[in-house]
Amino acid sequence: MIPRLYWNTPLAADTPVTLDKEATRYLTKVLRLGEQAPVILFNGTGGEWQSEITTVRPKLEVTPREFIAESQHHTLQITLVHGLPRSQSMELVIQKGVELGVTRIIPLMARRSVAKSRGRADENKIARWRKIAIEAAEQCKRTRLAEIAAPVRWQELAEQLPEGPRLLFWEESRGEVQGLRQWTQKQTEQIAHITLLIGPEGGLDAEEVEQAIETLGFEKCSLGPRVLRTETAAIAAITALQTLVGDLG
Repeated sequence: MIPRLYWNTPLAADTPVTLDKEATRYLTKVLRLGEQAPVILFNGTGGEWQSEITTVRPKLEVTPREFIAESQHHTLQITLVHGLPRSQSMELVIQKGVELGVTRIIPLMARRSVAKSRGRADENKIARWRKIAIEAAEQCKRTRLAEIAAPVRWQELAEQLPEGPRLLFWEESRGEVQGLRQWTQKQTEQIAHITLLIGPEGGLDAEEVEQAIETLGFEKCSLGPRVLRTETAAIAAITALQTLVGDLG
């Protein structure tokens, strides 16, 4: 398989780019590639470049040769608002969310969130999340990057939300509200952008649910009769939605 690398600069035919130490080590030490080896570069704005390694020393250079336009830009845009869980759970949500086609992920500092805001540590955490999103895009052949927002509080969430339907998955309402399939069948217009809200470990409390519904316009929806872990709920909701009205299946 030809390696894919994200490179955050404008790319142009026959214009070499000099890779950093991390990318150089990956291509030359891990994959053991040399001059003329094929590489795919993309910069997250759509499409990708078939490229080749043209220089190894003193610095590794990769030269784009042919631009390949994306075959289809998916019309369904998914924003995931996820109650901030433990670090490993959030990393899994980001990785799998990107693989499944999420457009934007907004970590929410809910009342029951185990993780707390810690200044400089938050900056490092966000940088790691964005690196995970890039690696997932490289792996799953996405040509557009998902946006990973900085964690927000409830009072900051409204201004972050796009227009479109907003669905809240709350474990306390399972069996009492419509399922995702029922909800999609009732829609009379094509869904262009949708926002999903999942709570952290321990879920959202009743006051937060009321706030999401009354203030932010969310409506309850069910993922079935079982109580899912927070990361499983996010993956299940995205997968089901993409299967019903997106690009899966």
